[in-house]
Amino acid sequence: WSLNGEEIGSIVVESHGTHLIFDYRARDYDGEWEPIRDRIPLYFTTPNYGGERPWFYCPSCRGRKRVLYGGRYFRCRSCYGATYESQYEPDYMRHLYRAQHIREKLGGSMCTDDPFPEKPKRMRWKTYNRLMREERAASRASDLGALHKFGSYLDSSFFE
Repeated sequence: WSLNGEEIGSIVVESHGTHLIFDYRARDYDGEWEPIRDRIPLYFTTPNYGGERPWFYCPSCRGRKRVLYGGRYFRCRSCYGATYESQYEPDYMRHLYRAQHIREKLGGSMCTDDPFPEKPKRMRWKTYNRLMREERAASRASDLGALHKFGSYLDSSFFE
């Protein structure tokens, strides 16, 4: 990595079949650079269709992981205590996103105030009706959640 033409970081990755070695330097804010040689074991599984699928073995928790995240060391999401953005969303927003996703899947507008999209060709009526029920339930839950959270801020004439 470089900044204004000056090298500010690099990493060397060595592959040894059963493990990887990450060779790099790290520091805490304005501290001294410390060389780090991080050994990451690999684990292989055999999918049903043949071949091999490699996995990282997190050195801290010994869990089989698809992704490791960089920091001072390369570790899994749970070891770093990292969370998904959606975990901080209020429930009413999750319901709204679910309703919008269904509408988008059917080729319609994501606006829940617009008419519900028509049934796409080749979609079974049973599937379409199920999606319509799910969208209505999610939209209703989103509206009720937003009303519960923001209702005291709204003028009562808004609902007349």
